[in-house]
Amino acid sequence: MSQFDAGGMDPYRDHAGEPPRTSLLAVSGFVCSVIICCPLTSLLGLLMGVGGLVSVSSSNGRRKGTGLAAAAIIISILSLAGQALFIQWVRPYAQEYWKMAMLVAQGPMEFISDVQIGDFASARAHLYPPVEVQVSDAQLQAFADEVTARYGSVQQGIQSSTGQPPGGSGVGEQSMDVRSQLVFSKKTLDTTMTVKMLVGPNGRLEQVGISRIVLHDPDLGDLVFDESELEAPAGGGEQAPPGEQEEPAPPEGEGGG
Repeated sequence: MSQFDAGGMDPYRDHAGEPPRTSLLAVSGFVCSVIICCPLTSLLGLLMGVGGLVSVSSSNGRRKGTGLAAAAIIISILSLAGQALFIQWVRPYAQEYWKMAMLVAQGPMEFISDVQIGDFASARAHLYPPVEVQVSDAQLQAFADEVTARYGSVQQGIQSSTGQPPGGSGVGEQSMDVRSQLVFSKKTLDTTMTVKMLVGPNGRLEQVGISRIVLHDPDLGDLVFDESELEAPAGGGEQAPPGEQEEPAPPEGEGGG
C-alpha cells in the first residue's frame, strides 16, 4: 500500500472542497488605489490590481478577488490622471512660490556670486522681471566690479531675519525685506534685500524677484543695487538742456573787428 492510500498528503490532489481565497495582490492593490493623494501608491495600486487579475484568472477557481482587482485598476488610473491634471494646474503657482522661498533662504548671495563670475543670465533669473528687463550687462558688471574691489569674492550667506511677508487678499505688487549677512573674502557685511512680488487674482503669485540690494558698510558707505537707478540707459545719464551743452558761437562781426 502506498503512502497516499494510507492517508498521506497527495501533492497532486485537487483541493476542490476548499473555499477560494481572496487574492492578496487584489486586496493590496485596492488599498493602495484608495490612497489617492500620493502618485506612488496609485501606481502601486495599478500594478497590484493587474497582478491580482492575473493571479485570480490563472488560479482555476482557487482564488477570488476579480472585483477588487478591477476596482484597484480603475481607481488608480483615475487617480493618476487627476494627479497629473492637478500638478499641471498647480505648477505655475509652485514655481514662483519655490523661487520666493529660495530667495528668502539664500538672500542675495546667489545673485552676487553669479555677477562676480560673469554669469549674467543666471543673475537675471533672480531679479524681479521688470528689473531683469531694465538692467544691462554693463550695469551688472559695474556692480560686480565695485563689490569685488571693496570686499573680494562672496563666500557664504547667513540669513538672520525676514520682514513682514505680504498678507491678506491684496492683489498687485507687494514687497518684503530679507535681512542677512554675507561673508566676503575681505569682510563680513549686513545686507538688506527687497523681494518684490506680483500677486494676481485668487492669490496666485505671478512674478517674484529681487528689486533692491543694500550692502551696509559703515566704513566706505552703503553699496546699493536698486531698480530706481536702472531706469536711465547704462553709462548714460540725462542730457543737459539745450543751450547748456556748449557755449553758443559769437555772432559774426563781434570780437575782433
